[in-house]
This record gives sequence, C-alpha cells and structure tokens, in this order.
Amino acid sequence: MADKLAAGKKAAAGSSSPKTAGRKQAAKKAAAKKPALNVQKKEPVTEKKAPKPAPAIDVSGEPRIGVFVCHCGTNITGFLDVEDVTEYSKTLPNVVFATRNLYTCAEDGISAIKDAIKEHDLNRVVVASCTPHTHEPLFRDACEEAGLNKYLFEFANIRDQCSWVHMHEWDEATAKARDLVRMSVMRAALLKPLDEISIDIHPAASMVIGAGYTGATIKAINGYFGNFDVTVATGDREETFKVGTIVVATGAEEMKPDGLYGYGELSQKLGPIDRSALRYKASERAPV
Repeated sequence: MADKLAAGKKAAAGSSSPKTAGRKQAAKKAAAKKPALNVQKKEPVTEKKAPKPAPAIDVSGEPRIGVFVCHCGTNITGFLDVEDVTEYSKTLPNVVFATRNLYTCAEDGISAIKDAIKEHDLNRVVVASCTPHTHEPLFRDACEEAGLNKYLFEFANIRDQCSWVHMHEWDEATAKARDLVRMSVMRAALLKPLDEISIDIHPAASMVIGAGYTGATIKAINGYFGNFDVTVATGDREETFKVGTIVVATGAEEMKPDGLYGYGELSQKLGPIDRSALRYKASERAPV
C-alpha cells in the first residue's frame, strides 16, 4: 500500500497545474458579473459579454450520463486509484462517457465537460472531485453554457469525504470512492430540469414570532415566500398586515441568573422577559 501511495503522490507532483485553479476560475466568473472601473480615469470600462448559452438540450429521453473524475493533484490521486474509479464508472447504468482530469476545475477541465456534452449527447453530468461548497457553481455554469440545464449536474465529493479521511487506506479509499460515484450516478439519473423564477416580495416588513410579551395572538397566516398576509388579534381587535419574512423564535427558555447580580432579591434586577412584561403593563395603563 505504501508503494501505491508513493506512486500516486509522485504522479501528481509532476503536474504543473496550480492547486488554486478552481478558485481562480470561480473568481474570474464572479469578476465578470461586476462592472469594472478604470482606476486612473475613474470611468466605466466596457466589459466583454459572457458567452451565450448553447441551445437547450432535449432531456426527455433516456439518461445519458457523463462522469468526470478529478486527480486534484496529490489531494485525491495521492491516496486512491483514480484510474480504477474512472474505469468502474464506465460500467454503471446510463453512463455513456467517463474520463479523468488532472484538475477538472481548471480551464481545460471545464472545456472538457462542455465538449463532452456536445460530442456524446450527454444529458446528465457527474463530477467526482472536491467540495461542492466552492466548485459546484463552476461546474453548473459549464453545463449551462453547453445547453444543459444546470440542475442536471451532480457532485461526488471524493476528496473531503474520502481521500482526506482515508490517507493511509488506499484500497478502502478506492472502494469508497467507487461507492460515492455510484450513488451520484444513480441520483443523477433521477434528476429533472428546473427553472429559476423571480417574485416580488415585501422587503421592508418582517415579523418575529416569540420575540417577547405582547399580548397579541396570531389568528391566520396566508401567502407564500416573500408575501405573507398575517392577521393578529389583540383583545377584541384584529388587524391584517403584509410581511416578507417570518422568524419563528419560540421554544427557547430565558436564562435566569439565579444567585448572581442580586437577581430574584432586588426588584431592580430584571431579565428581558421581565422588562417586556413591565413595558406591556405600562402601556395598558397609559391614557389613550
């Protein structure tokens, strides 16, 4: 096993691709969405337009899945058999193409995904690499630019959840990577294209339930995200108003510092709920 680990590290160490390739690629895309400024003249600089997405791919037929397994330098290929995982991927149901990349998040890796979608008529994509936290948007954008709905992409994390936690278990890590890829492929076959929509909301108003002692009772809440009609009752009076967000802050118990600071012994020492109750009682006594 030690020989396998050493061989994996040596093969990856010979690569010249930067470890931060994916982050640089993501930073480029983020920068492209922001208006650039000429620092010297302080005038807007004309930005290059982002490439238009290719015509939408018809995904109504049987799943045609492409799997891309990443070496990720020594991070993955130094601790498990990436070639074995790639060859295993080719045997899975609905997989019509599988390959491995030195850095899937680098520009050549992204291009490989887009080219394979067109050349092999892929309608689902699985990438087995690092973490979706930083790289999933990058791969989804690649799918979208090739005409594939970005929600037909699935991520298998064989670095954080496999190679990094099984650094001294080559065979076991390889077997687990196979399992993670197989699960992602099975899930990818069930994915459906999704569309993102925009709705108007009421951003200026929010309601917090359980924020303190108010004496109000919620009679009804109707609506949907960003648009809620709330009816509350205070005594014999009801009022309906609109809110965009609702925060439910119930179920917690106030900490009472018994035995400290004179709490429970001195009338001036009050907790948050005690103060809210006093304010409410004072407002009841206030003249209308």
